Amino acid sequence: MRAAIYLRISLDRSGEALGVARQLEDCTAAAAAAGWDVLEVFTDNDVSATKSKPRPAYRRMLTAVEAGEIDAIIAWAPDRLYRRLADLEELIPLVERHGTTIRTCRAGDFDLATPLGKMIARILGAVATGENDVKRDRHMRSVQQGRELGRVPGSRARMFGWTRDGEPLPDEVAVARWMVAAFERDQSISGIVANLREREILTTEGNTWSRQSVLRYLRNPRLAGHSTLRGQIVGRSSWPAIVDPDAWSRCRALLDVRVSGPGSSRPRVSLLVGLIYCECGKRMITGSRNASGQVKRIYRCQPIPGGQTCQRAISAAETEEIVETAARAHLQRPEFRARLAELRQQPVGQTTEIGALEVRIAELERQLDQPGVPVDAVLRAIARARSRQDALLAEVAVSSTIQASTSIADGDWPDDLRRRRALVDLAIEQVTVGPSRSNGGRFDPGRVAVSPRRSRSDIAPDSADFN
Repeated sequence: MRAAIYLRISLDRSGEALGVARQLEDCTAAAAAAGWDVLEVFTDNDVSATKSKPRPAYRRMLTAVEAGEIDAIIAWAPDRLYRRLADLEELIPLVERHGTTIRTCRAGDFDLATPLGKMIARILGAVATGENDVKRDRHMRSVQQGRELGRVPGSRARMFGWTRDGEPLPDEVAVARWMVAAFERDQSISGIVANLREREILTTEGNTWSRQSVLRYLRNPRLAGHSTLRGQIVGRSSWPAIVDPDAWSRCRALLDVRVSGPGSSRPRVSLLVGLIYCECGKRMITGSRNASGQVKRIYRCQPIPGGQTCQRAISAAETEEIVETAARAHLQRPEFRARLAELRQQPVGQTTEIGALEVRIAELERQLDQPGVPVDAVLRAIARARSRQDALLAEVAVSSTIQASTSIADGDWPDDLRRRRALVDLAIEQVTVGPSRSNGGRFDPGRVAVSPRRSRSDIAPDSADFN
């Protein structure tokens, strides 16, 4: 009888294939005892049968069976051939059609052409699947315990800033701290990416930094010495933090505000929404129009369903330039400078509460997996915590802007749109757009009326609109 030997082991840490070598000895002895000729040995070394990843040698063996080249298959045990019932259900009709014999060194022969043989094979498959589920559960519980104790994660790719053993790497630590500080100083994510690429600094996997990889990195609590599981903080780490925890908390809070904004999945795209009004009294909203083949941003009078609108519109870029120029001028006035100086002395204390809320939310989410927990009450507590977090994130953005506004009088102005809006809100009460005049379609700055804030008490960290 023409036989094939199938060998498989899920994990070969040494790379020496000793596990499959032991299987081969037993399978070869079984073939000799049966008097079968071994035509080919199919080997999947270091390949799991519990996942949907392909097993190349196994697929080649099935092709040989389908072609009528093999009469028997020898494996060390049934779970070497299959661990998923889906694989068994694929194997059964194949060997039925060709009358293929299945022999294992540990469980004997399987006649998959008979009801009893199929039943035994399915029972053994269910046992193997159950064993794998138990093993996976033990592994995940071990991982969870390790993370809660702050052990260094055993992931394949090390995190930028440390060795695999959790020892800081000075050159990478300096880059990590620069990234956090640069973002706090109004550097955009795109600007950070450009700087990293210009300096030819690569990720630990040898790739160039991208916007997404920088965002993931700056959001990672491990920078501040937090141990995480599935993105949630579960304890303090055994490895040293490479970024000051307060600096990371501010950076994380600003990321949530500047990149997405609390309660919103999209960043702010227009500077003056919520601040700019039409002379008719209605708020103006953003829009666009095609002029000479180019799409331009505009602010337009907000239409009211079933009502009338004056259909007034004005170019966004030129209007924003006028308003920002006025804001910068107002912020240089003595009463504004004095108030800003006072506000700079106030610490940005919300970051500690934001971090505590993040830990609280993680704790509440873990409670949802426990039996007997009042799910509705826990979900309401999570919603309240997230709502409080969103409010604090908005305050941090404005407060951080105030802290960084020392050089505004010297002509410095942030690139980030949200911080620019925070500064405009500090100085400007309202922008009003008047009627259009006949000037050949050119922008008329006389249509824009800027109303400044009049008193020092108007300058407050909660004055910005982040919706």
